[in-house]
Amino acid sequence: MHYEKISNKTLTIGEVKIFCSKNSVLDQIIETANRVIFNIYPSEEGIDWNDMDSHFLWRERVRENPQLLFAYDFSGRLMWKFPSKNVTGFESEVPELKKEADFATPEHYQKYVGKYKGKELLIVYAGDFQYRVDAESGEIYGKSITR
Repeated sequence: MHYEKISNKTLTIGEVKIFCSKNSVLDQIIETANRVIFNIYPSEEGIDWNDMDSHFLWRERVRENPQLLFAYDFSGRLMWKFPSKNVTGFESEVPELKKEADFATPEHYQKYVGKYKGKELLIVYAGDFQYRVDAESGEIYGKSITR
C-alpha cells in the first residue's frame, strides 16, 4: 500500500501527511494503479440527533466542511480534486469486468467497452447525480441522475 491511515483525520501518502480540518473526517480510501483516492465528510462527533440544536449545528458543520473527493499520486502530490462539494460516496468500476447483460443492448456494451477498456474508472455520487470519472486524470466522462 502507498498510504497509511493514521486516524480518522490523518492520512500519510508517501512522505506527506494530510490532515482533515477540525470538523471533518476521512471516509473511503481506495488505491488504483497510480493514485490514492479518498473523500472527507463532516464529523458527527458531538451531534445528538435527538436534540434539535444539533440539527442546526450539523447544518453549519456541513456548510463549513463540505464533502470532498481528492486523488493524490504515490509521492503525496495532489493530482485532482472533484469539482462538487457534495460527494456522498464513490466506488471503482472495472470496464473489463462488465458483462453484456449489464447493458440495455449489445451495441451499448460494445460502445462502453470501446470507450473505457483499459481505463480505471470511478463512479462518484454527489447530490442527486452519479458521475463516471477517470481515476487517473479526474476527467468526468458522464453524469446521470440517481433518483
